[in-house]
Amino acid sequence: MQEQWPPLAGTQMPAEPGPDDNDSSIDSASLADAETPLAPESTPADASSAAAGQFSAQTVGVFDSGVGGFTVAQAILSLRPELNLVYFGDSLNLPYGEKSPQQLHRLSHGNIDFLIGRGCDLVAIGCQTSNSILRQEELDSYPVPVLDLVGTTIQWLREQAQRPQRIAILATPATIRARYWERQLENAFTGIRVRPVACPELVPLIEAQVHDRQRILRALQGYLEPLIDDGISDIILGCTHYPLLLDYIYEIDPGLNCIDPSQCLARRLAASLPAAPSGGRGQRHFYSSRPGERFYVMGQRVFGEDIRPQTRMCIVNLYED
Repeated sequence: MQEQWPPLAGTQMPAEPGPDDNDSSIDSASLADAETPLAPESTPADASSAAAGQFSAQTVGVFDSGVGGFTVAQAILSLRPELNLVYFGDSLNLPYGEKSPQQLHRLSHGNIDFLIGRGCDLVAIGCQTSNSILRQEELDSYPVPVLDLVGTTIQWLREQAQRPQRIAILATPATIRARYWERQLENAFTGIRVRPVACPELVPLIEAQVHDRQRILRALQGYLEPLIDDGISDIILGCTHYPLLLDYIYEIDPGLNCIDPSQCLARRLAASLPAAPSGGRGQRHFYSSRPGERFYVMGQRVFGEDIRPQTRMCIVNLYED
């Protein structure tokens, strides 16, 4: 009997892969549908209010190069289920980690423009690779607030009574090579010692059609045990796939403190919105430039429901080799 993935766990924080299979059920009408904004009556949030730390959002957009950003979207919806969600996964162009900086700028800005055009009055970057290339002034240039995973995580760390002096980052090789997390942490916290750990095995294991518990545990042990032996217990999950592995991480060592940037971003967003109305659930719309079985399986795993009826194909960016 095939093993099942555990449900997506929460983090114990103090009080990118091959192309998806084509889906022949998507027709050309989906492309036309993508041109109609979800919430045309909504007014984009005022940039001045965003700078003051207050947002006014009805529809939040999340983008990623594929399915990793699902964990960011789910973290937001778990706190504010009344929000409408527009998710875009640019599976046609994955993995983003192999693109040039110029390509990444084009792709990332295209994704943000698409989400704003769909009526989103707040955008969350669900892709760590895009995070590493977009400067804050670029994000600030948009007419709606654009939240990034690195900035909101550093803000969360600033708010803690005790900040770690030594911290590890688990991430894909591309993210580790970019050194963006390291630079931002070192600029924000004087004297912090950052230990980057490239984890090439994890995303393929997470996205595999067959769940192999023993291989996952072996891979994680190889990445975590040197940190544990060195006395490092604070770990940033530097890939949006990795929250799906929290149960296994805590099985190896329940004393580890995993910091999930998806949760940091979601808490920042939720704290900056007006009080939520009681009850109700917003609309959910998923777009992919190359939807397929992997997209749907990961959606079921993260959101706990079949997202196929809510998914449309939309090519936002042309294919870039």
